[in-house]
Amino acid sequence: MNVELIGKKLETLGRCISRLEQRKGTMNPELQDVIALDLEEGLQICIDMASTIILSDHSAPSPTSMPERFDILTMKKVLTPELAEGMKRSIELRNIFL
Repeated sequence: MNVELIGKKLETLGRCISRLEQRKGTMNPELQDVIALDLEEGLQICIDMASTIILSDHSAPSPTSMPERFDILTMKKVLTPELAEGMKRSIELRNIFL
């Protein structure tokens, strides 16, 4: 697994989370747009990390969809079922708004 790449993605995800926490509860429409972009970026980073982890495990099946990546990580005991379900729901929600 490319640990350095995962580390960089985690740093970027941390910045997204920090920005989201700073803007929590805002009613400013412009800041709400920024929040939506940070949420989308954070989700994409998680999807990218899932792909990186799966590709590094040659015994893992190839996912056929974005949500399936999180099922595979659950099967491999990388994620809890609850976290995987939350990630899959986030993807569904993102797809509604895109």
